[in-house]
Amino acid sequence: MTVTSLFSGSSGNAILVRAGNCAALVDAGVSFSRLTQALRSIGESPETLSGILITHEHSDHIAALPQIIKHTDLPLFLSRESAYEIYSQFSRRDEAFAARFASRVRTVEAGKSYACGELVFSPFSLPHDSVCCYGYTIGTEQNETILGVATDLGQMTVQARRALAGCENVILESNHDPELLKNGPYPRVLQDRIRSPYGHLSNQDSAALLQAAVRMRVKNALLFHLSRENNRPELALSCAAEALCALGAQNDVRVSVAAPDTPCFFVTES
Repeated sequence: MTVTSLFSGSSGNAILVRAGNCAALVDAGVSFSRLTQALRSIGESPETLSGILITHEHSDHIAALPQIIKHTDLPLFLSRESAYEIYSQFSRRDEAFAARFASRVRTVEAGKSYACGELVFSPFSLPHDSVCCYGYTIGTEQNETILGVATDLGQMTVQARRALAGCENVILESNHDPELLKNGPYPRVLQDRIRSPYGHLSNQDSAALLQAAVRMRVKNALLFHLSRENNRPELALSCAAEALCALGAQNDVRVSVAAPDTPCFFVTES
C-alpha cells in the first residue's frame, strides 16, 4: 500500500491511497483542476481512481465533487447524513445534477467494513461541527488496519482511540497552537468554534491522541490539517516529540507534517 498526502489544511484536503490496482481518495477538497494536476505529478489521474471516501460535507473536503461527478463515474462513499446534506446543496442549484450525485453515492455506516476494489475500509465517528464526520481505517484483505485517518475532530474520543489502536500508520489532525489562535487574526466567535469539542484538535490534543495510539501499534504518524494562520510545523512536531519522549518512544515512531499543497509520500508498503 502507498499513501500520499496531496493537500492539507483549511484551503483543501485530499489523500491518495493505493493498493495494487486500486487507488482511492480520502476527500477531494480543492478544485478539480488542482486535484488532477497533483494526481498527475505522482503518476495518477482521475481515471486511475476506484472511488472516493468522503469524511464530511465541508467545502475543504468536497470542493472537487461537482467536476468529479461531471467528468467521472467514480462511486462516492460517505455517511447517509452527509450525502443528504450535499444532495440538498446541489438540488437548490440543479435538481438533475443532484440526481446524478445521488446515483454515485454508496452510503456507509460507522463500525462496518466495506470494499473499494482491493481496499478494505471501516468508518468511525468523529466529533465535528458537521452533520456527520467520519474517520477511516483502511487496509487490504490481507491486512485490514494499515492506515488510520482522523483529520477533523474537536476532541479525543473512545471511538477514535479504538479505531487507531490497530493501525501502524496514522494521519492525525494537529490544527492549531492555542496561543497563536488566541492572539491571531480570527474573530472570537471563530476561535471559540475551533477550540470547541466539535472544532479542531490543538497540537497538544493531537499529541495526546498520538500517545494513545503509540501505546498500541503505531510506527508512523503524519500531522495533518495544520492551520496556516494559527500553527507552525515546528510547533506541531515539538508537541508530538515531547509526547513520544514521555513514553520513551521517540526512537520508535516517525513523525512528519503534511505540506499544504505539495504531494507528500507517507506510507510505502508492499
